[in-house]
Amino acid sequence: MKLKLQYIWFFLLIVAFPNEITADDSIPFKYYGHIYFQSAINDTIPCQLIFDTGGNNLCCIDSVFFAHSKWHTRNIQKANIGGGAGRLTVPLIYEDTQIKQGASNVPYPYIPVIRLRDILDCHADGLVGIQGLHHRPYEINFEYQYFKFNTELPKDLSSWQRVLVRCHKQRIFLYLSVKIGDKTIKGWYLMDTGSGGTIDFTAHTTSTYHLDSIPRKKRITDITNFGVGSKEQEYFVDIKADQILLLGNDTIKNCTVSYLPEGVGAFSKQEWLGVVGNGIWSDYNIIVDEERGYLYLKRFNKEENSDVKGYDYGFRNRTDICDGWIVSSLVRDGDARKSGIEIGDTIVAINHKPVKRLTWDEEWEIDDTPTQEIELRGKNGHAKRIFLKAKNYWKDEEANHPTYTKIKVKENSQQVFSKQIPAGDYSGISYLGNNRYAIVDDKASPDGFSIFHINIDSISGTIQNIELEAIKTSGRPNRDGEGIAYCKIRNSIFISGEKDNVIKEYDLNGQLSGNNVFIPDSIKQRLDSNRGLESLSWNENTQRLWTATEAEDCRMIEYDSNLRLINVWKYKVDQATSAKNYVNGVSEICALNDGRLLVLEREVMIPEKKIGAWAECKLYEARPINRQLEKHLLTKWKTKMNITNHSFANYEGMCLGPKLVDGGQVLLLVTDSQHRYKGMLKDWFKTIIVYI
Repeated sequence: MKLKLQYIWFFLLIVAFPNEITADDSIPFKYYGHIYFQSAINDTIPCQLIFDTGGNNLCCIDSVFFAHSKWHTRNIQKANIGGGAGRLTVPLIYEDTQIKQGASNVPYPYIPVIRLRDILDCHADGLVGIQGLHHRPYEINFEYQYFKFNTELPKDLSSWQRVLVRCHKQRIFLYLSVKIGDKTIKGWYLMDTGSGGTIDFTAHTTSTYHLDSIPRKKRITDITNFGVGSKEQEYFVDIKADQILLLGNDTIKNCTVSYLPEGVGAFSKQEWLGVVGNGIWSDYNIIVDEERGYLYLKRFNKEENSDVKGYDYGFRNRTDICDGWIVSSLVRDGDARKSGIEIGDTIVAINHKPVKRLTWDEEWEIDDTPTQEIELRGKNGHAKRIFLKAKNYWKDEEANHPTYTKIKVKENSQQVFSKQIPAGDYSGISYLGNNRYAIVDDKASPDGFSIFHINIDSISGTIQNIELEAIKTSGRPNRDGEGIAYCKIRNSIFISGEKDNVIKEYDLNGQLSGNNVFIPDSIKQRLDSNRGLESLSWNENTQRLWTATEAEDCRMIEYDSNLRLINVWKYKVDQATSAKNYVNGVSEICALNDGRLLVLEREVMIPEKKIGAWAECKLYEARPINRQLEKHLLTKWKTKMNITNHSFANYEGMCLGPKLVDGGQVLLLVTDSQHRYKGMLKDWFKTIIVYI
């Protein structure tokens, strides 16, 4: 739950009229990541509202609360609003409404009705902004949890620090300097008590300062309903800031901040670099003096304990509409996701306690339990039971760069078996076990794969014999099948088609299962029918499916066994050395047990008359570090087509095979001979022995 609290900042495309609070007024509040206080609508309808400095002069009400309240109105109109997750049209109660704030009633000419609990939880009935607070100082006291409106400045300010702010368009901005690695992000930030985070950078700031390129450990989290707006799914990246996050003269150390690479709305391109949320403000007592342009801050909390542990999933309490908490966020590649928790699951009990019976305090402190036995109901209605252990993400996995053993390789000469197997356009291969391999042919008709029996010498790793065992087809037209991967845990075959750039699942008889692997829109836009999804690999140890785009601006995409997207990695392909009549790029990948990849790059140059053609292949080790793949050359070889040399081989398929007596593992490669083009080309096979 404490993983990330949502953003509820929004603006309305009509003008709000400020009204001044005249009474000297204090309001107690509860702090659970957001500031909640008890209020009343028109003196008759009790409600619990969130105080949101990013909410301008507005008050809004949750749609479920409104539907179940005794509030009756006929004057419902429509309004277009924008927030942390884009824009949308919502109902608007267009009548004078009194919202009780302490001893005063504050008038609002209209009240938007939004699905606030979908963003937060059932504790939130609505939210209020800074209506009527612009002309006198007000205090937000996190230490003793109260507001004090129309407060007087303390006579002795020696223990307070004064921070210059800029008030513009009913928003409060302060000037900060945040240092992360070699990046210093200095400028104006939005003060937002509607945010449960610390510092959250916009997509524009992320791009401008190249935050993705900072060589530092990061954590990526997928989340639903990130804020008000039309974008239902978002992801953010956590990263540790250095010990320089300046707030006035105060330095905050060991602070985790976040950025949104694809943020929209309040997190797109804005006049602010990011927002400052309650993850910062809750360590201070604050006096806001908008009229004079200052914040007064007094820190009362010690710095956060660096050994705090928690869990890598988030939820929203929706016991107002169901019997549990809805899983709303998951860390990619985190323990919760690996254990089988999915976004949208309903948590019904933790440590044998039904969550409906937990108090708000118990709910808030659930992250502090050292272990959790979680009972869930999946979206399909099936029950799950999950066991998790609390971790300190930044401490338990301290190293930014995992330690990998050095990979050594030994090449064998390429071999040909023209009499034993039919001519083909073999573009992908995957090991089924027991010397059996599934091979895809990009021009075979119909769509499907072949099963070959390949005997490999257990000492040298050379191929002794190859036989065609069977052909498995779906009966559908060939999709230019390029990559193939056998997934043992699902007992199925995946094939990537370059013609349609879709990855489809097949059973072992070649029939389609109906499952396709999701390809992000940002990747689809890069693909065409001849430079698309060339590669495919599954690793049983890591439970990961990988695919890659062929072209120079390569992206490698990682999925789990449930075909959920885990990561998209950048990979830099070598520049081509030939000027024309060439093809270069990634032709295949092979996933290793420790998370690394073997990447086969090839450059092919074919003159118009074919004589003089050559193909150079390079085998790289690729290490996943900070959303990019660092690569290291393991070996390379070149084949030719001329009068005396007919070794030309365009290798397109690659997979791990059996282990040898000396502990090395066979890497088996196969070529696309264009159906043994005019008798000039051959269906070459090659083995490379890999030692890790």
